Amino acid sequence: MSERRHIPQDFDPTGPETFDSAFGLYDELRQRCPVAHTDALGGYWALTKYKDVERAASESETFITSVQNVVPKIAFTGRRPPLHLDPPEHTPYRRVLNPLFPWRPTIPVSNSIVRFCAPHLSRRLSSSKRPPSALST
Repeated sequence: MSERRHIPQDFDPTGPETFDSAFGLYDELRQRCPVAHTDALGGYWALTKYKDVERAASESETFITSVQNVVPKIAFTGRRPPLHLDPPEHTPYRRVLNPLFPWRPTIPVSNSIVRFCAPHLSRRLSSSKRPPSALST
């Protein structure tokens, strides 16, 4: 019988948090452990660097979504296309759905979105310990 290898806990997503605490946690994980593991919520790995997330999203032969792609696991009724399908199985669904969600219709309302969001974000950022530039990294 094979032994199950113990994977150390790199972080605890169920710990106490504040508005700013996620920034510190991700800063620390990016430095110490960019591919972090936790046993919480059924156990999962978390990618903390943009290039790693980009790679995982674009290399479907290596990284799959068909086993579980949401933490914690909330879908108990089986696979839900296209969310729980990998290429090429998801492609027919995406071909039908993609035209329904184009990015171009947001262009005419983008100024309204910015006018609405900016004051709310400004208030929140002014009370934050984190500099606004941190939101873009």
